[in-house]
Amino acid sequence: MFHTSYFRDSYNDFKSALKSYDKNFNESLFLKAIEVAETSHKDQFRASGDPYIVHPYEVCKSLIDLKLDTETVITGLLHDVIEDTSYSSEQLNKEFGSSIFNLVNGLTKIDFLEEKKITKSEKEAENFRKLLISTAKDIRVLIIKLADRLHNIKTIHFFKDVEKRKRVSNETLLIYAPLAERLGFENWKSTLENISFKNLHPDIYNRINDKINNTFKDLETSFKELKEIIDDHLSKDYIGTNILYRKKNPYSIWKKINKKNTDLNSISDIAAVRIVTKSTRDCYKVLGIIHRNFSAKVGRTKDYISNPKPNGYRSIHTDIIFNNKIFEIQIRSRAMNMIAENGIAAHWRYKYLNKDDENQNMYSWLRDAVNYVEEKNEKHLIVNRTSKQFFDEQIYVFSPKGDLFTLPIDSTPVDFAYTIHTDIGNKCSGALVNGQEVPLSTKLVSGDQVKIILNEKTTISPLWIRFVKKEKVRENIRYFFKSKRRREFEKLGKKILKYLAKSKEIEASEGMHDQILEQTDLKYKNKLFESVGRGFLSRK
Repeated sequence: MFHTSYFRDSYNDFKSALKSYDKNFNESLFLKAIEVAETSHKDQFRASGDPYIVHPYEVCKSLIDLKLDTETVITGLLHDVIEDTSYSSEQLNKEFGSSIFNLVNGLTKIDFLEEKKITKSEKEAENFRKLLISTAKDIRVLIIKLADRLHNIKTIHFFKDVEKRKRVSNETLLIYAPLAERLGFENWKSTLENISFKNLHPDIYNRINDKINNTFKDLETSFKELKEIIDDHLSKDYIGTNILYRKKNPYSIWKKINKKNTDLNSISDIAAVRIVTKSTRDCYKVLGIIHRNFSAKVGRTKDYISNPKPNGYRSIHTDIIFNNKIFEIQIRSRAMNMIAENGIAAHWRYKYLNKDDENQNMYSWLRDAVNYVEEKNEKHLIVNRTSKQFFDEQIYVFSPKGDLFTLPIDSTPVDFAYTIHTDIGNKCSGALVNGQEVPLSTKLVSGDQVKIILNEKTTISPLWIRFVKKEKVRENIRYFFKSKRRREFEKLGKKILKYLAKSKEIEASEGMHDQILEQTDLKYKNKLFESVGRGFLSRK
């Protein structure tokens, strides 16, 4: 029945898992997908020397672990067949249907790029553009791509080409790890980050990892003591919890070192205590008990339950001092913990991506990214600018009605205005932040409430380009002035034609404009007026 031991040994577990959570599980289609994957990749091998089928098998396994539907799992099995084997797209569409075909197609690199004389970076940009646009149609494309990259990065050490290892690692760190974070796949994000970081900067990685391990050993006794004390306090209030502690990963420590502009020895919170409760109400009870019994660092409590991150992450973070050491405490319910680890897949959110208002807001960053890459022609900038623009650290600010908006760090009220709507940005004359009027160049911080003051007669300033953070906002401002200048040329062109008609004693009418238009390559009158105003058309 099966050609390899991978599926022979695991099939019953896979089948049992899929049947347990997917009521539409189609066993015959799943078996057919396994057969196609095994036969198509039969004579292919990975850089490790393993049969190639181990890769779709691992992708399939990761998707089942996330409890994703059968269509997604089948796509994981078949994601390389069109690109790397003789199996055709026509066969795929005929045998597995349009839904799976569209998913696989969204993951397949663009073949014609090999025939064009373009650079490797341009190829990457075009493929990235295709991935983003496909993802906007169905979020499962991105989930499968991340599962694909997860296994590839785990086996990247088998590549003999050092430069290729570095290129793939850099791409993973720049694009795929932040995408995993945006979807809430915390475990995948950590794996992608740390393996990539280790490949790119092995010496720095090893130094930080040694520091974490040595410090963690020193902290372990304190951890056990802290856990016992917290357990004792919580049991008195009859609050059932599960308390865990874990080491932070080297890349997150490296980011903190760079953000704070400090050195490794100054970083104290290299580990975190996680308290998992039964309910949201218990989370706040636990926070109160922690603050009553331990010294908390001022300004270091963050409530992501009432103000969730855009990827759905919810938890309460607070730093306490115990035995002269700093400990980060994370408090969350069981459901929050599941979402924190499995992100979007924890409650099959992708199914409702186009129907649910909450998720529309959650994935506004994705729509912005798609709009950006569709509008841009500078292919060599797409990957770098898009990753910087949409995966940089974020702040969370509120409208006067309490709506939550996500912006890049250091954003201004102008960024906020254009994020709401282009018309709001174009009519922006001032801003109130937390009830106080501030300059439009003011940098916003998380938690700010922002009210935009509108004025129909206001003319926006070209100087805004100097301080706004979002690339899309800069483009909107440039477009505003480009359009304004175009309208001025149209007005001038119309006046010139009227003057010429008068000098030749001709009536300046719509009919005259139509006759002139017929003698040009232009299609529309506004383009005619603009061309005359700019001096592109002679008096003839």
